[in-house]
Amino acid sequence: MARGAAIRSVTAAEHVTRGAAAEHVAVAVDTLVDGVHFPSDTPAGDVGYKALAVNLSDLAAMGATPTEAVAVVAAPEPFDPAWLASFRAGLGALAGAHDV
Repeated sequence: MARGAAIRSVTAAEHVTRGAAAEHVAVAVDTLVDGVHFPSDTPAGDVGYKALAVNLSDLAAMGATPTEAVAVVAAPEPFDPAWLASFRAGLGALAGAHDV
């Protein structure tokens, strides 16, 4: 990571009006960095699980009920598709447990 670079968690809520309905939309974004937030030898499934868990925790702290999730993975070349499949399985296991 570049010297002086910061890694931050972002959680925001916005009041949204859709037709006659009004609701609040909450969004959480946490970046997990290999070697910073988890050891490099951590199984990919555990990384996927943690990637969702930290965001669900932020949303729960806001009193939000999560319904959807988006994951972004940045990885060096060559990328191992099996790693991504395991990551998705770990994330999916937690998502299924919370109806996300």
